[in-house]
Amino acid sequence: MFCINVMNFKRNNFSKKTIKTVFIIFLSVIILLFFLKFRVFFNENLGLFQAILTTALITVTSYYAWQTKATVNEMAKQTNLQQRPLIKISDGEEWACSFMLRNIGRGTALNVELKISQIYPKGGFTNLRNLAEDEQRELFNLGSDEEQSTTSFCVILDDYRKAEKSEYNFGVKGVFAVIALYEDLDKNSYYTIALFKVRSKYNDYILKTTKTGDHKYGELEKVIPLEWLK
Repeated sequence: MFCINVMNFKRNNFSKKTIKTVFIIFLSVIILLFFLKFRVFFNENLGLFQAILTTALITVTSYYAWQTKATVNEMAKQTNLQQRPLIKISDGEEWACSFMLRNIGRGTALNVELKISQIYPKGGFTNLRNLAEDEQRELFNLGSDEEQSTTSFCVILDDYRKAEKSEYNFGVKGVFAVIALYEDLDKNSYYTIALFKVRSKYNDYILKTTKTGDHKYGELEKVIPLEWLK
């Protein structure tokens, strides 16, 4: 029985090799006959075929170069996402008029800067200013998984919470945004926008939603309050 199985295996293996060999010979003969039949045409148009082959070679080379560049860019993007900082903003102690910042990303957040703003009904920021006394720039760094509470800003927050002054009439009442701008080690810029809703009954504010994005081109996401507050 074993001998019969071995013979059958050899026979099947021989048949596959024979079919492959015959196919290659047949294809070679067809190609040879094709060139022999049209050899005069090929000789007369040799320059044209050379130009076509050169163009095809350039096209294939350019395609592979583009594919390689796209792969490198995607790998760099994935590496950047794995190492980028990501700041989360939450409301701090109400009595302290502060906010809590925490870096939940893997990279260090550099030059963190806080801003506060009202929002136009159709989107966009109004009365955007630094969240600091006298609008001075206060920059700090925040390492991975580190958190920091902002200093007290009761006077500034009251202006945005109550919106009683005339210059605050253009923004949506009872809503304000706190914005964190920051960079990674490669100087790529990011932002986090936290939208807060004022509760008049309790004279306080609560965090409604937070979004983050790339700040490469110096533009913040267009915040539309009615969509964000759903």
